[in-house]
Amino acid sequence: MTVKVKYWWLIVISLLLRVLPYIFTETSSSVDLKRICLLLSYAILLFALVRNFHIKGVWVIAIGTLLNFIAILANGSFMPVSPEARFLAAKTPIIMPVNGLSLTRAGGVILLPEQTKLRILTDIFPVSSIHTVFSIGDIVIGIGILVVCIEIILQAVKRTAASVPKQ
Repeated sequence: MTVKVKYWWLIVISLLLRVLPYIFTETSSSVDLKRICLLLSYAILLFALVRNFHIKGVWVIAIGTLLNFIAILANGSFMPVSPEARFLAAKTPIIMPVNGLSLTRAGGVILLPEQTKLRILTDIFPVSSIHTVFSIGDIVIGIGILVVCIEIILQAVKRTAASVPKQ
């Protein structure tokens, strides 16, 4: 039995919607387009994930994605990134503008802690060795991806073992 990913093309479209607006425009321009693309990206991805619950671990990825989506919805359609966590992760500093909205290249928004809703779900965990900041949802997604990878490897091992002639 092999792992069959349903609606894989929706996952690709979701990823493209997430990155293309940042490739073709300046970081802080086309803010409304970026909001729409991010929200649409998450909605499409969640649909595709739900359609793939037959794969062990995908439901874990869906929970992490949902946690990120909730944080994004609560904070003006962008994922808030803690300025302190960015600093601790040794990322390039971003100066806070007067209007309080500063986008990152990764699609996050820099908000002060007092401006951030559901802060525990936002990007607040720095990892300086790889210069990034994670959310709880990102960690859950990572665990889910690990479970899916283990499932794929175990299925491959079972197929290989089944195809070896017995002596």
